[in-house]
Amino acid sequence: MKSKIIFCAVLLVLVAGCDDTLEDQEAALLEYFSDNKIGSFTDYGVFKTSIAGTNHVVSVHGFVDDASICNEIAGLFNRKERGAYHCRPLN
Repeated sequence: MKSKIIFCAVLLVLVAGCDDTLEDQEAALLEYFSDNKIGSFTDYGVFKTSIAGTNHVVSVHGFVDDASICNEIAGLFNRKERGAYHCRPLN
């Protein structure tokens, strides 16, 4: 429960800090996940790679096998944009 409260607080700070660039906001979120594992297993993120760079689009945590769920989600996204989405550990 404490992790969920901290996570919500971090998201609120990110939304409130709209003066920061998108890159700064994403970096702050990734820093949060690198320092705060949610559950017993490694958390994963789905990332989209495009001409504009790589962006974190989905966080996966709380499953027995976060990596497997992440790969399923990336696979669904890749149906529309083949190969644009991939998973990597967040912590």
